[in-house]
Amino acid sequence: VIVGDGRLAMEFSRALFNEGVLATGIAFPTVPEGKARLRTIMTATHTRADLEQALEVLGRVGKKLGIIS
Repeated sequence: VIVGDGRLAMEFSRALFNEGVLATGIAFPTVPEGKARLRTIMTATHTRADLEQALEVLGRVGKKLGIIS
C-alpha cells in the first residue's frame, strides 16, 4: 500500500497494529523518498473473514489518517 510520507506510513502501521492488523511500514532508505508504503503478507492460512477484517480496518484507519478519502 503506497502511502508516500514516511512518518505517515509508520503512523498507519502502528494504528493498524493496535487494531490487530500487521502491516509493516517501509520508508527511506529502504524505498525512495516520497515512496513510503505498508507491506502486508497473506497466506493460505488466512480465512476470508481474516481478509475482510483486515480490509475493514485498513479502510477505517486509512480514512481516519486522511490517507484514504
